[in-house]
Amino acid sequence: MNENWKEIQVGDIVMLDEIEGFEKNNLVYAPALDNRASCVSLIKTAEILKKLKHQFDVYFIFSTQEEIGGPGAPTAAYFSDLDYAFVIDVTHGDETIPGFRKIEINKGPVVAVGPVVDKEFNEKVQNVSSQYNIKIQYEPIPRRSGTDTDAVQLVKTGIKTQLISIPLKYMHTPYEKVHVNDVENTAKLMAFTISELEVQ
Repeated sequence: MNENWKEIQVGDIVMLDEIEGFEKNNLVYAPALDNRASCVSLIKTAEILKKLKHQFDVYFIFSTQEEIGGPGAPTAAYFSDLDYAFVIDVTHGDETIPGFRKIEINKGPVVAVGPVVDKEFNEKVQNVSSQYNIKIQYEPIPRRSGTDTDAVQLVKTGIKTQLISIPLKYMHTPYEKVHVNDVENTAKLMAFTISELEVQ
């Protein structure tokens, strides 16, 4: 461990040690919230579903290696024989990027719209958000999403898939930032959508 920062030069490989997350004003700052925040939203979805009636068996899949090709998610989707799939990830929040719609932290989960998501499932999610007064934001995905959605929606004869992202600032840094409300509302949106789906 080097405490003398003057010895560190541009281009040196460094690793920050003993980073501890913290919460302030319902904002959580911590390393690896991509994708820990999504894992929390799945756990909260399960807690909400225990109190709701629904017609489906629900599988909660925590896959790894999404950043390097993500073999886990499509494999799990294949063996689970899914009818519908939510893919939960994060997206850049509170960033101004030329040519892209600005997504804001604490303004709700981000619903992807584009060719990698199922149109009817997408409309159902939007209707549920309106019905249950859950604020959502939209993110256009014109081609690939760069998430597990791209592979999961192609499994077998196709799975009706919806990507929902949690707004996050400072992605892939030691102190990523998310708002508690966005994580909780992501869970509510999933749980209420599942409760409104009907077996066909």
